[in-house]
Amino acid sequence: MQRYLLCSFLLIATTFSFGQIPNGDFESWTTKVGTDIIGGTYNFDEPDFWKTTDSIAMAVSVGAVHSAQKSTNFHGGSFAISLTGWNAFGQNAPGAASNGDINVTTVSIVKGTPDSVKHNKLTGFYQFTPVSGDTAVIDCSLLRYNWTTSTRDTMAYGHLEITTATAAYTLFDLPLIFRDTTVAPDSMVILLSTSPFKLGSGHAGTNLLVDDLAFIGIVGVDEPSNPVHSVNIYPSPVNNLLNVDLKLDRSVQLQYDIYDLSGRIILNGKIESEKLSVDVRSLAIGNYMIVLNDSQNQKRYFSSKFSIER
Repeated sequence: MQRYLLCSFLLIATTFSFGQIPNGDFESWTTKVGTDIIGGTYNFDEPDFWKTTDSIAMAVSVGAVHSAQKSTNFHGGSFAISLTGWNAFGQNAPGAASNGDINVTTVSIVKGTPDSVKHNKLTGFYQFTPVSGDTAVIDCSLLRYNWTTSTRDTMAYGHLEITTATAAYTLFDLPLIFRDTTVAPDSMVILLSTSPFKLGSGHAGTNLLVDDLAFIGIVGVDEPSNPVHSVNIYPSPVNNLLNVDLKLDRSVQLQYDIYDLSGRIILNGKIESEKLSVDVRSLAIGNYMIVLNDSQNQKRYFSSKFSIER
């Protein structure tokens, strides 16, 4: 039962195609309903575009675990993700979150977010409160499918171990080490965990707060500065029209893409001026993401979550 508890957890991969971290600031969450072992129901929150170890508990009907929670102890915005080590059936397990899937045979993270950018570093902020010497882990991999071997090759990898307790948000700067800088990846996977990601790892109560994840730099490219000086999106929430006011530092051709929570582009178009109104009356009530890219859809300049209510 203990091994099944972790191995049966199947995460759903998002389908973003640009070089960003969907909901990397953990501002957007959805309340989900699980069923416990005696058939009762319970609610738990999960960050959009991520899966957490609470989904393991939901998948095997353990009950409310709350190993991942929406925290108002944030670095930026309004929320951060709070991960806590837990115990079920006498077996310790880390609190974890990933944008990837879990291979039910090898208990490893697979798939993830489509991404063809050769990112230089992963950065973000964390707080850490360990129990009994626990070590938190932040991993990032850039991957590429190998059609010859039918496997995914790791093109770049970064691994961070956090051993020191910190009550204030601390910046981490994780370089990604490339095997071959001439070959671009096709996907990326991030894992956040209160201890090494395996059964029997860590201790109940160890806590890791993470916020404002971002990629910085592209290997082999001297990037020009972002031409988008500022963006104002309103109203909040949106009813019929989403208004976007831009201030640009230089002339540039832009386009917008609007994604739903499954990662599908459901609206897009060119940006012809510094004031844009997008008719969203055809969209259902819920949460979405708008992304501003260059006209070739190769570089992301801005992204923001928004919700539709009527």
